[in-house]
Amino acid sequence: QQRIASILDECFITIDKAKANAEQNLSNTKELFESYLQRVFEKLMKDIELTKLSSCLDLITYGFTNPMPTTVEGPYMITAKNVNNGVVDYENARRTSQEAFDNLITDKSRPKIGDVLLTKDGTLGRLGVVEKENSCINQSVALLRPNEKLNPYYLKLLLSSPYYQKLMIEQAGGTTIKHIYITRVDKMMVPIPPLKDQLTIVNQLDALRAETQKLEAVYQKKLADLEELKKSILQKAFSGELETEKALAV
Repeated sequence: QQRIASILDECFITIDKAKANAEQNLSNTKELFESYLQRVFEKLMKDIELTKLSSCLDLITYGFTNPMPTTVEGPYMITAKNVNNGVVDYENARRTSQEAFDNLITDKSRPKIGDVLLTKDGTLGRLGVVEKENSCINQSVALLRPNEKLNPYYLKLLLSSPYYQKLMIEQAGGTTIKHIYITRVDKMMVPIPPLKDQLTIVNQLDALRAETQKLEAVYQKKLADLEELKKSILQKAFSGELETEKALAV
């Protein structure tokens, strides 16, 4: 028993060190994108004149407050939990009836393709761009509709940057539950380069994000594999199948 315990201790120390390294690498990978995102917009804020966000929007509003029926099929009902990691999660969104969609809400709750969604209640500041028709948003989600001066994906990245995330959260109100006020968001001063430059920035950041996501997936798999290895060694130890040499080779 003492021999097995000693083997297990040595194995688990090695595994825990490997997990700590993988967790640090995962954290560094996430910070790499955030750091680059911050630098891009910090430079823009120094290089070009800032303009009020409202001058680049055709509409800023938020969704319905009334109850809506839930159905198996029909238009998507997007809430704050369906806006995450820079995208709108349609797959896990609830649905409502076409009749309710047509009659119980107004156009301000029906986003168009290219609108930018911002979570304003609960978990604040998450963003995504609308890429599907026939959806509606509830009051936890703000809708920002860019005009001809503004690329929606540029706006999403701009508001995702650490500077504007911090600004929106600092300006949030509410006691028990915090809220981002859209009347404060549209007054923020932002850098708006020409559309061609906006698209270049979007492409560069998207390419970097794709690479960092690949690295994140590698480290997340490494962590999962190490956890499975730990469970496997424990199972073999208690079933009498643990081989000293192989365990120590881990």
